[in-house]
Amino acid sequence: MIKRQSFKESLDTVMKNYHNQTTTFPSTWLQKAGMICLTGMLCLACAPTTPPPTANQVTETNGATETNEPTAVETTPESSPPVQVAPATVPTNPPMNRPTTASNAVKDTCKITMAIVSDPNPPTNVRSTPEVRDGNIIGQVQNRTQLSVEGEQNNWFKVRTLGNEPLEGWVSKNVTESGCNQKTQRITIPSNSNSVTIRDRFIGTGSHEYTISAQQGQTITVTANSGPFPFIFAASDVNRQRELSNQGGAPGPISWSSQISTSGDYAIDLESNFRGYEYSFTVELR
Repeated sequence: MIKRQSFKESLDTVMKNYHNQTTTFPSTWLQKAGMICLTGMLCLACAPTTPPPTANQVTETNGATETNEPTAVETTPESSPPVQVAPATVPTNPPMNRPTTASNAVKDTCKITMAIVSDPNPPTNVRSTPEVRDGNIIGQVQNRTQLSVEGEQNNWFKVRTLGNEPLEGWVSKNVTESGCNQKTQRITIPSNSNSVTIRDRFIGTGSHEYTISAQQGQTITVTANSGPFPFIFAASDVNRQRELSNQGGAPGPISWSSQISTSGDYAIDLESNFRGYEYSFTVELR
């Protein structure tokens, strides 16, 4: 690039030579040539210096517009150690003293362990297999014979007769009288009443355990309508150490009442000796 001061000196020199020249060329051609030269120098001197393209300069290439933008460089942030956040403390309410419900405590159960022969066409056949088939009769028993029930299959009892010479085999359940010897049951009083009556029967030895839920402040009344008075135990007496009525086992009819001091399940139990019996009692809650 020609410096501006050098260009001026060159221009002065050209002009001086122009006026002092003694050539024989026509003056018109010389004037045109000088003007062309002068114009080219002026254009060169006055042309702005093109700066280098900036980062965002827009140029046109073959009719297409291009933008020289800086290339974005994707960087991965440095891994930070995980922040451990302490779990929020949730207040826990203390457990409430609520009466035990049927869903989490007492389930109704029934187990038959004894039966009495009651055949409309005695004597009753005792068979080696639980079916009616020729050749499988191994003995016979009379009505009112008590049988120890050891199993049940397809409406047949696997039994053993009692006595010095026991007989073991199968007897049709349909020709016997039987019931729950071991029984647990929850008592539920209907919503439209404040009392309920329970009736059942023991055949031979057994134990029936009833449970009823009562709230503190309520009054419970148990009345033995027939059979012995049941044994009653408080909700807190899980080992059956203290019978509340002091009348358990006494022959009815007997009635007993008490105010509930502790909410929970109260037990009403009946026991049977070998002979068995029928019973009925009523429970009232107010």
